[in-house]
Amino acid sequence: WGVTYGLTHATFKDYKYSEGDIDYSGKRVPFIPMHTLSARADYRISLSRTSSTALTLGADVTAQGRTYWDEANTFSQPMYALLGAHADLSLGHFGFSLWCRNITDTRYNTFAFSSNASGAQKYFAQRGNPIQAGADIKIHF
Repeated sequence: WGVTYGLTHATFKDYKYSEGDIDYSGKRVPFIPMHTLSARADYRISLSRTSSTALTLGADVTAQGRTYWDEANTFSQPMYALLGAHADLSLGHFGFSLWCRNITDTRYNTFAFSSNASGAQKYFAQRGNPIQAGADIKIHF
């Protein structure tokens, strides 16, 4: 098992834009969440006393706090969490894994920005991955 937590208090100390007309001082720095969190737990079941045959079941969660996408802190994404799970079977030199990420199919952005190039304020974002599942086969030499 393991747990991590990160706290980042990133604000602009002195940031005046357009010859002092706009002051971003004290605002949160874009793209940097204040809180990050992850937790993981695995449970290993030995299937044989004489070999390295084992089954491991596990779950994990990662979370990211509110993220601002602009200097004025007017465009942001709220905190979100992603849940994952896996089952691994070890058979000596071979390993088989089944895994799933973002089990709850959480909608989140990995990046976003605003633009007024067309004359109107528009927001664009890169969506994070939806629910994913897969299988792995491993051979240890």
